[in-house]
Amino acid sequence: MDAASSSSSSIPSPKYDVFISFRGEDTRKNILSHLCAAFEREKIDVYIDYRLKKGYDIGGALSKAIEESMISVVIFSKNYATSKWCLDELLKIVEWMKKKKQVIIPVFYKVDPSNVRKQRGSYAKAFANHIRDAIYSTWKHGGSYAKYFRDRRKNKKICSRLHKQNFEKKMKRVKKWRNALTDIANLGGFHSRSYRDDNECIEEIVRDIWGKLSHLPGNDFKSSLVGMETHILQIKSLSSKYSANVCNFLGIWGISGIGKTTIASELYYKLQSEFEYWYFAANVREKWEKSEKIDLRNDLVYKIMGKRIEIPTPDLPNYVKRQLRRKRVLIVLDNVNMLEQIEYLTGRDGHWFHSGSVIIVTTRKKQIVKNTTAQYKVKKLKSRDDVELFCFHAFKRKIPPDEHKEVSKMAVSYANGIPRALKILGSSLPWCENIDEWKDTFMKLKEKAPSIEQMEEVCSQDEELARFFQVDMHGFSMRNDGHELQRSGGIQITGMCAAPQPPEFTVGLHCHVVRLRRQLLKGGSSVIVLTGVGGLGKTTLAKKLCWDKNVKDKFKDNILFLTFSKTPNLEMMAQNLFEHKGYKVPGFLCDEDIVNKLGLLLKKIGEKPLLLVLDDVWSGSESIIEKLQLPLRDYKILVTSRFAFQRFGNPYSLESLSTGNATTLFRHFASLLESDYNSVQYQNLVGKIVKLCRGFPLALMLVGGSLRGQPAGIWQYRVMQWSKRNFSLDSDANLLDKLEELLEVLGTKEIIKECFMDLSLFPEDQKIPAAALIDMWVEFHKLDEDGMEAMNSIYELNTRNLARIVVTRRIAGDMDNYYNYHFITQHDLLREVAIKINSNGPVDERKRLIIEISGNSLPEWWTEEKPQKSSARILSISTDENFNPNWCNVESTEVEVLVLNLQTKNYSLPIFMERMSKVKVLIVTNYYSSHAEFKNMKLLSSLCNLRRMRLEKISISFFVPLKNLKKLSLFMCNVSHAFENTPHHISEALPNLVEMNVDYCNDVVRLPDGLCDIVPLKKLSITNCHKLSSLPEQIRELENLEVLRLNSCTDLEELPNSIRSLRNLSILDVSHCLSLRKLPEDFGELPSLKKIYMNCCSRIWELPSSIMDLEHLDVICDEETAALWEQWKPILENLNIEVPTIDINLSWLQRRFPKFSFF
Repeated sequence: MDAASSSSSSIPSPKYDVFISFRGEDTRKNILSHLCAAFEREKIDVYIDYRLKKGYDIGGALSKAIEESMISVVIFSKNYATSKWCLDELLKIVEWMKKKKQVIIPVFYKVDPSNVRKQRGSYAKAFANHIRDAIYSTWKHGGSYAKYFRDRRKNKKICSRLHKQNFEKKMKRVKKWRNALTDIANLGGFHSRSYRDDNECIEEIVRDIWGKLSHLPGNDFKSSLVGMETHILQIKSLSSKYSANVCNFLGIWGISGIGKTTIASELYYKLQSEFEYWYFAANVREKWEKSEKIDLRNDLVYKIMGKRIEIPTPDLPNYVKRQLRRKRVLIVLDNVNMLEQIEYLTGRDGHWFHSGSVIIVTTRKKQIVKNTTAQYKVKKLKSRDDVELFCFHAFKRKIPPDEHKEVSKMAVSYANGIPRALKILGSSLPWCENIDEWKDTFMKLKEKAPSIEQMEEVCSQDEELARFFQVDMHGFSMRNDGHELQRSGGIQITGMCAAPQPPEFTVGLHCHVVRLRRQLLKGGSSVIVLTGVGGLGKTTLAKKLCWDKNVKDKFKDNILFLTFSKTPNLEMMAQNLFEHKGYKVPGFLCDEDIVNKLGLLLKKIGEKPLLLVLDDVWSGSESIIEKLQLPLRDYKILVTSRFAFQRFGNPYSLESLSTGNATTLFRHFASLLESDYNSVQYQNLVGKIVKLCRGFPLALMLVGGSLRGQPAGIWQYRVMQWSKRNFSLDSDANLLDKLEELLEVLGTKEIIKECFMDLSLFPEDQKIPAAALIDMWVEFHKLDEDGMEAMNSIYELNTRNLARIVVTRRIAGDMDNYYNYHFITQHDLLREVAIKINSNGPVDERKRLIIEISGNSLPEWWTEEKPQKSSARILSISTDENFNPNWCNVESTEVEVLVLNLQTKNYSLPIFMERMSKVKVLIVTNYYSSHAEFKNMKLLSSLCNLRRMRLEKISISFFVPLKNLKKLSLFMCNVSHAFENTPHHISEALPNLVEMNVDYCNDVVRLPDGLCDIVPLKKLSITNCHKLSSLPEQIRELENLEVLRLNSCTDLEELPNSIRSLRNLSILDVSHCLSLRKLPEDFGELPSLKKIYMNCCSRIWELPSSIMDLEHLDVICDEETAALWEQWKPILENLNIEVPTIDINLSWLQRRFPKFSFF
């Protein structure tokens, strides 16, 4: 993985051991004088500049001294950053560190390292002064600079007094200082406050420097390492697994030539300062094969103990072990191929050494390190790094010359990210006289590549090579009845089939948990059916069981949770299970084939105790349960259902709550305070309500939600209404009828009732996007355009327990009416009640027409020869994967909202859409595992009055002309073809578009042609599109644009400077744009900008000077970005900086979109 460095002739020979950078007034009379005295005692040659540090540029002699030193020690003190001399000196040190890997040792003397790294505290004040100095030194007008900037806005002519070019030059220098401080502070080092006194700290510094000097070369430094920073950061993140009470092992594994030794070497040098003793055992396998193992161990003992001891026996003498146990060590065992080697050199589990020691093991075999404290798999180089490494060895540069681009592409492709292959191929190119000769050499090399038969022998010893060459190995496959179960080779996605967490507040379930737990903890294979009417809490009880400590201890990560529902999607459930357990998803022929392959999977993972929870199973699915019953040693199936399923034995029946538990639950949902409940009036009312609800949890929840916060008079009125109706939830009565009756007297506002009914338009057990509901309600219920009234209705439904809000990412953007991360869920029993209410009356008179089609089983009224007329204003059609799109004729000319729920790869839009000229909202959601394609996309053009359209998981081939469309939302769609090759420019197809949302569309590389010509566009959101790398300069044409969201476009590197022309832009969101390096130079020319979101913009280190023109601005960002803005507060009087708490939960995406990786 090494890359060649520049010629050594340009590098001065080391003249000094150590160069010290310091702030004299803080350190000269304390740590500095003691450190120099220690260096003199230890004969360490040090260069120290005792001159007063004045002026702005470090002299040539000082610069040369840095270059001629092997190590630089930087003493960060309180006032270090106030000195421009010190900061310029630091720039030179960083330059030399990057140029020739000079060793840098930071010392934090009475300052917090995080203050240095992030420029806080005294360092923030120092940089605020540097910025003021930059302003003062370039401003030729008298008076205070704050007054100057106030005047500047009043009289633009004064701006000419500020020499912009000179100012920006000074600000770039300030930015370099910041970067240097962060780079050096990130190296770790010594913190004086971690030691009892300065002497102890100095002793550790000298010890560390001696160790580093003993391993540094004399006239050269280590060559630069391509991609090394990524490896080091990832490995450092594993340190959280280390324990101070044992010897820790870090296993680094991967195929030959991938760079394991190089990474271990780099770690070895970086970590030495943290240990008392260290040793690097190179190529253990080779020395073992040469029978040099005794010499290798004796050398290890010698380097750590400091004296040569010949130990010919297999075990170490006790007196040696005693001494070694006192040593906290860092050891690298390179190229290990047997566990015996590790034990021979370190003792069993490293018990020869002091707790807190770290032993790094590199190996080709994963099984060697599978039980180590932490493991790190070295992956192939990324696409940019492999090109850089090849070019470094071939051309001594990072990119290939134009005439060598073709051969470079061939070589990099063939090497497939393997560093050693890239190095060999790159080194061979300079020896060829011309490109044709190199091509010929390269083709001969390919011809000599090992055959599959040879690779099988190699792969038998190296499982990672087996994956690379796709050789079927035992341990990765299981053959049974002609079927193959294969590991996917990808990341095991946890969370898709894991048990959801139960609600925080539950009552009356503990005794049931105890009883059912006993059955689950028994050995053997069995089916346990948990039954009861809907709404009693069966699913909640199943969740609590899965999270019970004893159950988790037994089944561990082998607890699987599947929701069946009335119409189970077997293929989706099977796919989720395979992905969840890290296996390749096989092809499925039919439902029987799915069940058979699920059985194979369960047999494989059932070698350990296995718990399979099948939630909400309906009558008709018993055969699936029977086929999943397998003769495994310790396998339990827990079924929750409204049906008893007697064939599986005596079910466990869940009964309603006792009076005491029912009272507790009701009081919780009604938020009834103890002080209120103590009054006789409330006690009587609560007693009556609990009696009427008969301990039925769902009813208690609904009534409690409706009465929360209401005065006692309302409570009395509701109880009186129920008494008049003789309402009682008798278990023998029709439950849906009773719940419908209950909802009628809850005093719900009419708009809330309507919104509740609309939730039934979407499939059972699916999260409903709040954005889809807002689109529907704004147009159909005539709510405000911004969606605030619609969201208020959603919150009201949540408050009344008629629905639940799920927020997958909490951001401050909610205040800007942005609800893409809000979803709605509903209890299936409440959904059934809503469907029942919607189904009252004749079909042709219903306001909402809900059609659910399983296979080709159409409703009877739909199959009549005469076209069925309907006056419905909302139409919802749900079809499954077996539906044959042979649409019947329906006269639904009054429909204003059309909802299509599908589960298929190919879909034909209903032909009767041609006559739906009144449709204002179209919502199409595909719940299938892959994207759906419309066979008759042009049919959309018949929706001449369509105003809002939302498409989810659809492949869009082109844009259909929709002249009246105001809002377009594309979620998880394939859109690249429509963006790049559509016959109509989007501006021609959608000329009146006001809002466009593109979210999680992973094939978006650039914006569609013509988008910038849509003059009415006010809101543009391109979010979570990870391949989008730039915006067009033509974006300046969007003169009415008010909101631009680019959240989580991780490849976006810059914003075009033409963005300054967006005179109406008030909100800009670039949060999580990880590649964004800067804001445009003329960013301050956005006169209407009021709010900018900049969370996790870690590569932005400097703000353009033009921001001083922004008069009123709210900045929502992380702490590091906030520090950048804080320095401008003296100038920007109306600058408000907010650092919000962000909560992200993406597990729902994995359940719904299993082919995408979100973790």
